[in-house]
Amino acid sequence: MSPSMPPPAPTDQESDAPKADSKHRPHLSREQEALRDALGRFEPRLGRIYVGGLRVLEDDSNPEWLAQSAHSMRELMEKIEGRFARVTDGNGGGGPPVDLTHRVIAVKDLFWKRRKKTTCHSDESGWNGEIDPHLRKILIRLDAFFQWFAKVRPLRRELFERMLIGLDPSGLAFSTPLVSSSWKQWKEIRGFFVGVSHHSKDTDLETLRARIDDLEVFLSDRLLPSTSRDLDSIDSLIEESRDA
Repeated sequence: MSPSMPPPAPTDQESDAPKADSKHRPHLSREQEALRDALGRFEPRLGRIYVGGLRVLEDDSNPEWLAQSAHSMRELMEKIEGRFARVTDGNGGGGPPVDLTHRVIAVKDLFWKRRKKTTCHSDESGWNGEIDPHLRKILIRLDAFFQWFAKVRPLRRELFERMLIGLDPSGLAFSTPLVSSSWKQWKEIRGFFVGVSHHSKDTDLETLRARIDDLEVFLSDRLLPSTSRDLDSIDSLIEESRDA
């Protein structure tokens, strides 16, 4: 190309690219931006999942926009739960998630091996008689396995309480009534998103946005300082006064 020649004019595709990108970029309020940043500080993908769930709602030409948004919000809740659901090594120490499959296979192999040898079982009469050494080994292994399982796989309610404490900057324990009410609210929100994302529950944009708002309030109350929420409220009042 000669230096004196002007650069080629951008094609329609090139000139429209930024517009197409901004068209579907959601307008986030100050509080939503703060929540996105707070989620990102816990784990970068959390902020991306949250914004992705909002962004898909800007494209009503997508026939799956509601289900896909609900899917993102459900994923966000599950990833937050998982952030505080680190299993232990069975001895009280922290560690990576344990491969449950390998432990189950080990117990299963011992069970079938000892069942063939024990006199306490037969295909005709099933289990009966006094405990012999082979059955004793089975029972000892099962007892140890279930005790280990109870340590490393706490109930979902226990994981939720751990999550509440982890989200709260003070790190203090919560009263039982507060945990119960928060747990009920969390389950209802999550159940709604699961139903919509699995196409087993019908919804509309207004209802979905209301549920997203419920989740935002739940997380903001725990992740954001009150000053951030106050500033967002002030912004809303200013906008209302301008429209008046």
